[in-house]
Amino acid sequence: MKSLCRTILDMPEFAGLKSRLEGSGGVTMVCGVPPAFRAILAAAIRRETGRFTAILCATDAAATAMAGDVSFFSGLEGVVLPGREPVFYPVEGISRSFEQQRLAVFHQVLQGQAGFLIATPEALMLRTVPPALLKESVIKLAVDEDYPMDELTEKLVAMGYRRADQVEGPGQFARRGGILDVFPAQLSQPVRIEFFGDTVDAMGVFNPVSQRRTDNLRRVEILPAGEVVPAMAPGGLAVLAEKVRNLLKGKKNVPQKLSETIAADAAALENNTPLTAADRYLPLIYPDFACALDYLPEDTVF
Repeated sequence: MKSLCRTILDMPEFAGLKSRLEGSGGVTMVCGVPPAFRAILAAAIRRETGRFTAILCATDAAATAMAGDVSFFSGLEGVVLPGREPVFYPVEGISRSFEQQRLAVFHQVLQGQAGFLIATPEALMLRTVPPALLKESVIKLAVDEDYPMDELTEKLVAMGYRRADQVEGPGQFARRGGILDVFPAQLSQPVRIEFFGDTVDAMGVFNPVSQRRTDNLRRVEILPAGEVVPAMAPGGLAVLAEKVRNLLKGKKNVPQKLSETIAADAAALENNTPLTAADRYLPLIYPDFACALDYLPEDTVF
């Protein structure tokens, strides 16, 4: 592995590439690199420049393969940003797994826990939650610190989590006395948080089937339950519902079906009923356009 990287680093062509990257930058074309060696070249660029590196691939499958290769050659984690299909029509039992994966990747990049981002151009350009809003939405809990339970559950609801009798999947939480179970969107197992008053007395991940704790935790971070959360709109659900109702205000010859759909969506928002087609209102939920590119350092090498 090291000898392969060393071979590329010693090439005069690589010296020229490095010089251009350190200089004025711009677009540089590198030709003649076989597919098997592109990951090595990317690893060499990351190592020599010290700059965060993003790799564009044609498909999600190619991105996954590239992530494995570049992580192997660089020793740094390469994270794959999956794409997702926007949902504009009501869907029963919709899965938000791709949204949750994307949020986890954004969080890793913001925390400096990734060396590479690998994605398709489509995945990079999808409208999403702005970085500043995601940062301020993350709930950080630690043992021996105080968090009022009522405020905590209210914030979970505002972040798109749904109350359940028993936590079974990501995006759910359950409260029983001084015990709060929550399944953070970015984790593979739920977390049980035990309170003594408002103080976190103990935490640990548990098996959602057996309900038995499998490991202890000292701290945990909870991301929003999905990439598009109506309650995170400026002013909250009430303001968003009013904006939705006003979308057709003053317009003539509006089809009855469209008018009924808008009215039903506004009512759902007012009643905090899950809106599976929230992508319809992305510009209202997140007025400031943001995509994955906004999460990357300014000196990222593509």
